[in-house]
Amino acid sequence: MEVDAAIGVLADLTEHSLLIVMADHGGGGVSPHDHAEPHPANDHIPLILAGPDVTRRHQLTRHVSLLDVPPTVLWWFGLEVPVTYEGRVLTQAFTRAAQPVESAV
Repeated sequence: MEVDAAIGVLADLTEHSLLIVMADHGGGGVSPHDHAEPHPANDHIPLILAGPDVTRRHQLTRHVSLLDVPPTVLWWFGLEVPVTYEGRVLTQAFTRAAQPVESAV
C-alpha cells in the first residue's frame, strides 16, 4: 500500500512531466517450482501513466505490451515514431490523443 501512495504523490506532481510506472511479471507461476510454466499472473503487468492530458483513473480496454511504451514516449514528446518499432502508441490513454504535447527537445 505504501508504493501505491507514493505513486499517487508522484502522479500529482506531473503537471509538466510524463510519469510511467511499469514492471515485468517475472515469468512463471506463483511458486518457484512452476517458474517456466504458463500462469494467469503472467498475463497482466502493471503499467501506469500520469501527466498532462493522461486520462485519470482509466483502464485501457485493449491488450497493452511493454513494447508500446517507447513509441508512446516518442509520440508524447512530439517525435516521430520509427516504423520499425513493434509497439503501438497508447493514444487511448490520453484525453487529446490527436495532439501530443509540444516537444521540449
